[in-house]
Amino acid sequence: MKWETILISVFTSLIVSLFTFILGLRAGKDQTDRVQLKEYYRVLTAHFDSLLNSIKEGTPKDWGSFDFVNTKLGRKPMPLVRVMKKESKLIEIKPKLAKKAEECELELLKFGWIFNNTYREKIEDEAISLFKKYAKGKIIEEKNNVYSGEKKKILLLELYFVK
Repeated sequence: MKWETILISVFTSLIVSLFTFILGLRAGKDQTDRVQLKEYYRVLTAHFDSLLNSIKEGTPKDWGSFDFVNTKLGRKPMPLVRVMKKESKLIEIKPKLAKKAEECELELLKFGWIFNNTYREKIEDEAISLFKKYAKGKIIEEKNNVYSGEKKKILLLELYFVK
């Protein structure tokens, strides 16, 4: 009779200890996951703030603003969300948010590319013609583009306006 009670007590203690140990591991893992998840959200927020600020400053980022990776199909730009997806970090955040982040990054970089390759040149051409008409100063008209090697027009703002 005593042995049965002792065995039941030991067995019950082992089960309770194992259950408590598993709960402790689970809580620790959740805490670690929360820290990592918080870091992913922080990095994404900083990335999109940077994209937004570049638009506000009139120099939107485009595909050339990021590192390129060589693939079988050629060189491919790797902005942050694309890197996170490739490294399987994007699956850690909410699926709707991950999809929205991908779409938003794609649209912002498309906008930046269109602006930098279409409208910026038109704006610069118009600004140069206005400065030539109404101001005296130095206008440098050619400079190599860092990304494409093309000649680009730039303004040196040492202007003296004509009355």
